[in-house]
This record gives sequence, structure tokens and C-alpha cells, in this order.
Amino acid sequence: MNDTVFDLNDIEHEPSDAQLSALMQAVALEARSKAEAARRLLQQNVQAAIQQAVRQAREIA
Repeated sequence: MNDTVFDLNDIEHEPSDAQLSALMQAVALEARSKAEAARRLLQQNVQAAIQQAVRQAREIA
């Protein structure tokens, strides 16, 4: 079986431990990447909300 290509739905040929390890590493990398992007977006939104609140507070004062 090819080391990089496998079908998780194939009940006749189970992926090797190395293939599963590679898959888990790829999934972890993707999850980390998406989490970092989400964190950056959240920080941008929070910063924008803070700036908006400061502007509104200055207008009231």
C-alpha cells in the first residue's frame, strides 16, 4: 500500500501506523493554523470594538 495515499473507508486494507501518524500530524497542523487565524480575527474584532467604545466615550464627554 502506498505510504501517503489511503482510504479510511476501506475495510479491507487498514492504514499503517505511520500513515495514521502522518494523518494525525497533518490534522493537528491544520487545526493549529485555523485556531491561530481565528485568534487573530478575534483580536482584531476586540481591538475594533475597544476603539469604537473609546470613540463613543469621547463623543459623549
